[in-house]
Amino acid sequence: MLDNAKRKAALLLHRFLQYWTTRAVKEQPRIDPTVYVMPNAYVSAEVAVGRYSYIRGGAQLESGSVGAFCSIAPDVLIAETSTRWTRCPLIRSGIRRAA
Repeated sequence: MLDNAKRKAALLLHRFLQYWTTRAVKEQPRIDPTVYVMPNAYVSAEVAVGRYSYIRGGAQLESGSVGAFCSIAPDVLIAETSTRWTRCPLIRSGIRRAA
């Protein structure tokens, strides 16, 4: 009996936190109201998200924009990076061209 009460209390707490986390993210002006953001997802105020997009839990959107009808996978980081670090020569190992 006690385990059932604990389970119900945990479920209510989970739903409460999910509601307020999702609501706080959706109130940002650059996020369309039709966007679904799962709990534990972080969306910066700088990010614009298009209509009917879906952001899974654990995703972190720091900068940029997401188009309409997009789905962001869990545990993804989308952030601006310095081009100084991304410029590197291509390394070819074991790649052969078809004749």
